[in-house]
Amino acid sequence: MKVSEYTPPDSDYTPDGEYTPDNEYVPDGEYTPPDSEYESEYEGEHESEYDSDSQPEISERSMNNVSKKNNKSRGEGFLNFGSKRGKKNAGRRSTHKKRRRRRNNAPRRNESKRIIPKIVVRNPTRKIASMFKKPNIFNEGYLAPPKAPKKNKTPKAKTSKTEEDKILASFSLPSSSAPRISNKDINIIGSINIQAFGTKKFSNQTIMRFIVDILRRYDIVFCQEIHVPKGKESMISQLADLISTSSTPYSFVLSEPVGKSSSRAYHERYLYLYRRNEWKVLESFEVPDRRDKFMRDPYVARFQHLKKPNVRVTLVGCHTHPGDVYNEIKALVTDVYPSMRKKFKKDTRETRARGTGGSYSFLWRYLGRCFKRFDVDTNEENTRSATSGNEPIVLMGDFNASGSYLNKKELVKLDGLLLKHNLVWGINRSTDTTVAIADDAYDRFIFEEASKRRWIGQTRVFRFDDPWIKKSRDEKMVKNVAKRITDHYPIEFDLKL
Repeated sequence: MKVSEYTPPDSDYTPDGEYTPDNEYVPDGEYTPPDSEYESEYEGEHESEYDSDSQPEISERSMNNVSKKNNKSRGEGFLNFGSKRGKKNAGRRSTHKKRRRRRNNAPRRNESKRIIPKIVVRNPTRKIASMFKKPNIFNEGYLAPPKAPKKNKTPKAKTSKTEEDKILASFSLPSSSAPRISNKDINIIGSINIQAFGTKKFSNQTIMRFIVDILRRYDIVFCQEIHVPKGKESMISQLADLISTSSTPYSFVLSEPVGKSSSRAYHERYLYLYRRNEWKVLESFEVPDRRDKFMRDPYVARFQHLKKPNVRVTLVGCHTHPGDVYNEIKALVTDVYPSMRKKFKKDTRETRARGTGGSYSFLWRYLGRCFKRFDVDTNEENTRSATSGNEPIVLMGDFNASGSYLNKKELVKLDGLLLKHNLVWGINRSTDTTVAIADDAYDRFIFEEASKRRWIGQTRVFRFDDPWIKKSRDEKMVKNVAKRITDHYPIEFDLKL
């Protein structure tokens, strides 16, 4: 039976052709589709509608309305950069662009960072390339020098106070290396800031051994930072007994506690120690500070020599406040010194009037000559010289007149004030008066120009730790140990008798 090819009725199936979009049958191979899927026979008909010649005119108003609608559809102010929202959107777009650039330029996680050699020119004749070191020294084909392991530096253990006292006890006394030169025509007057001298330092026998040896050096010495409260003045009398010997007994004059600050650190007492077999105290008083120019009021002591009554000296001691050094030294020069000079002139006039007038003075001189009682001023020359007003006035103490407490401009101003009042510095600004390694002239003398030639000899700083430094050759260690005694060197001058 012959089987023919089956063709269903009314079917679009065409095995040898295909239908066009217009439902026309085209044999196989004869159909060619148009160039674009959007081309059709209707394209030509619609071109005439959008021809430029046939377009209606559009007004400017209608164009503005269209632009406003577009802006509203995208968001108000999207293209209008003058508005706040337009600026905000523009800023957002710029930040997004920057972020994209960073992402594109950033290295990937798996990629290693590029190492750029850094050229360091240490010598003009050659160049040395130093590479950034990596943990793997054989990476990328070149060899980097191995990194030396860091040594853990163990900090030097600070010596305790007990160890410093042991070292201090091994040192020799200052008097053994720098003995006092005995001269009948010269007395040594000194000034020392004994750092925080109180019950704690007084109870330390090692420290007191050196303090006593230093204080014995002087005929009169002015001491500062004496932290002795009221009712415990017996400690000062014990100090005077420790200094005293059978040939040179000492006595003292102690001020009341001075200091106007609420802090106890600025409260102290002034102390004058003197040899009572050579000197006597005529008067001692605190300078009244009515204008509050001083943190600690100056303390004045007036001395007279026992064997030579014509020799008198007035010492004005002061420990200036570090925060107001210039004004306090200025007050010493312009206020305290002139008032002391006026006071002594007035006293000399009164003593002259007593000594020259009346029968009582004549009878006293006559009896003195008859019975040879010359311990009283029976000699007219001694009386005249003692009341002549030529006795020196010396300003002395820890003035803090150096370092950060007093700048160069203030020093120049003080030099001018001293010159105006016929005064001179006894210790130069280049002199070191501190035990610390830094060179600062904190402690000073101020002398009168007129009386300096007659009364004042050499001035110097007593560096009691110099022999220790020479022997040990460790300056830093010796300085730290010496600070256990005090942080200031004593300053001294020779008084001509």
